[in-house]
Amino acid sequence: MGAKMRSSVRLCGEGRLVRLWTLLAGALPRPPIVRPFRPGAPRQVAFAAYLFSLLFASAYMLITVGSALPSARAAAAGKAPDGGYVPVGAALAGALLWVVVAGLAWLFLAMAEPRDAVGLPRASACTVARASLSVFVLAESVGFVASVAWGYVSDHVAYLNAHSGSSSHPGVLADLAGSVAAGFSEEIVVVVLPVCLAYRLRRHVTNPRLRRAGLVVLVAGMLLARLSYHVMYGFGALPLAVWALASILVYLRTRAVLPLMIAHAVYDMILAVIRPVAGSYGRTSGIAVYALIVGVALVMLIATSPVRRSGQRNAASRLRGHPGSAAPMVADLSSTTTSTDPHQRGVGTA
Repeated sequence: MGAKMRSSVRLCGEGRLVRLWTLLAGALPRPPIVRPFRPGAPRQVAFAAYLFSLLFASAYMLITVGSALPSARAAAAGKAPDGGYVPVGAALAGALLWVVVAGLAWLFLAMAEPRDAVGLPRASACTVARASLSVFVLAESVGFVASVAWGYVSDHVAYLNAHSGSSSHPGVLADLAGSVAAGFSEEIVVVVLPVCLAYRLRRHVTNPRLRRAGLVVLVAGMLLARLSYHVMYGFGALPLAVWALASILVYLRTRAVLPLMIAHAVYDMILAVIRPVAGSYGRTSGIAVYALIVGVALVMLIATSPVRRSGQRNAASRLRGHPGSAAPMVADLSSTTTSTDPHQRGVGTA
């Protein structure tokens, strides 16, 4: 009897995890059909647009990495800075510079690629909102858990603590501006542009092994690019690798960048609120606040689930004497997220 009960409890837990995963994956949009360079644009124009996009992306990386190097050197010497105070004007100017440079890179990329390829597949506002909530739970929350775990470890290892820095404190307004700027600019430079370029290069590679190797190189390069301008955290940048990898996999799955931008910006804003709470009332209080926010995100996802709305409509029709049939959750959501068309698969299935 005890074995049967344990087995039923285990199956119940697994079933809940499957339903949660189905809910989160079902909120992500389908990857778009990959097409050649922008229709109507001459090939020379497309290559020139790519060149300018790469130049602006390189400028963005030089600016962000260069600004992080002084703190990185201090962290390497065991004198990791605590972030300190940054003037509001300087913080706002830096955020504006990020947006302008990354925006120009995105603009030139859009001259060479169709809208779907540059991370803007056509979707309703509700679809984008649900996808953003899903990305927040799948990617940002995973990174938060990794950062919290790293914080507990570094508290008990003096070497790691001495070589781990923290972010600056420019004030609430500059913090919000920096969060929006980071969410917008980073995803363009280290996610959208590398994937678009990789798609164009893979057209000339037919060997399956080389394609798989290219995918590994792509993911590793995007991961290193993401971490390169977080080196001011020293060893504290390591848990960010978990978040960066999760974001990359989500983008390769969907090819939609707006949910990543929104989730990233909202996550940074939440951290700006949680840090003072954790500083005043302890780390556990900050974790509790974040857990509450994740719970609200999950409730919103469930409330806006198309399967839930379909079930409510079917129940109403049965009450009116018109029986309907609601499809099972797994089958319905999986049908919106999977495709047998090889042209609609993400980079990860190449």
